[in-house]
Amino acid sequence: MDLDKRISKIDKNNIFSDLKAFPDQIDKILNTFPKKIKIKKNNYSNILICGMGGSAIGGDFIKSLVGDEIALPLDINRDYNLPTWVSNTSLIILSSYSGNTEEVVSCLNQCITKKINPIIITSNGVLLDQAKKNNFIYFDIPTGHMPRFALGYSISILLLIFSKLGLISKTIEVKLAKLSELLQLDSHSYSSLDEANNKCIDMAKNIYDKFNIIYSSSNMEVLGLRFRAQLAENAKILSTHYIFPEQNHNEIEAFKNIHINNINIIWIKDMSDHKMILKRMNITADLLNDVVTNYYIESKGKNILNRVFKNLYFIDWVSYYCAILNNTNPYPVDMIAKLKKML
Repeated sequence: MDLDKRISKIDKNNIFSDLKAFPDQIDKILNTFPKKIKIKKNNYSNILICGMGGSAIGGDFIKSLVGDEIALPLDINRDYNLPTWVSNTSLIILSSYSGNTEEVVSCLNQCITKKINPIIITSNGVLLDQAKKNNFIYFDIPTGHMPRFALGYSISILLLIFSKLGLISKTIEVKLAKLSELLQLDSHSYSSLDEANNKCIDMAKNIYDKFNIIYSSSNMEVLGLRFRAQLAENAKILSTHYIFPEQNHNEIEAFKNIHINNINIIWIKDMSDHKMILKRMNITADLLNDVVTNYYIESKGKNILNRVFKNLYFIDWVSYYCAILNNTNPYPVDMIAKLKKML
């Protein structure tokens, strides 16, 4: 079956179009971000972003992108409870695409009890209702997406919030606009069904029916986490991710007695990685070359925002094509839905 026919048969919810339009999410936020909203530049002592799944990972990307620029401690909370260190000097951002994620709603209720005014990012639900009722600052995301495919919205909003607070450079708007242009080029390349010239399809063919181990530095762990989550939710296949240099202090020994056939290692590298981490990765790849197949993901360029987003966009497309090759509709998450009903 030709790939285009396979896609039209399997992708019943047209995720192909959502992925192709991903760069437009950045443009929409740049064009609609409410400039008149006054976010007070308080003397915050720390920052906490609360979310789950696709809504939480936006915070992880922020840590990788501008964590070194932000002078305050920044943490991501994936739990029902706020950390004990939270106070009225904490900047709390609650992110839930649906607005009904129960862990985030629980954190919202605790904010109300503690008389802390959070900033809310959502498209609907309890969070939006409570934001309006309590006069919290909120930013609404366009509806109609699966949360994991709305990441461009949440990352862009977070970056603009931090810019408005003076926590990062005001040039972020210009950088996001240029990034959107670059991603439009990738959108054209990655959506092409010319299999011989689409590197996303090429990688998908090599990994869709294998067990994939994803390695990165701690700084780029968010990409490993994203890739693992997208392979799970879109392609419905298991993988794992781990970081360097920690891998060299334990997991490297586990390749001596392998009980799984057809293992790939996918290396996610970045020029910002410590030179010794890159050296360790290269040596480890050579040491394991006889028992695994190695693949590499790396973007070039001086701008870390561009590099990280380009890798993010690449792995999302790879996971999509893995789903198609596995004859799996990438849209539904039936096990997650079933679990939520049982809770």
